[in-house]
Amino acid sequence: MIELKSSLSWSRDHERREGELLGYEDWMNDHFLDRFYAKPNV
Repeated sequence: MIELKSSLSWSRDHERREGELLGYEDWMNDHFLDRFYAKPNV
C-alpha cells in the first residue's frame, strides 16, 4: 500500500488496486470507478 501511495501519478488501475487491498469486491470497485471516472455530460 505504501508503494501504491508513493506513486507520482494516480490512475484508474491504482484506484482498483487500492480497493482490492482494502477488501472491496470487484463489483464494488467497478461501480466506484465507473462513477468516479465517468465522462462529464457535455
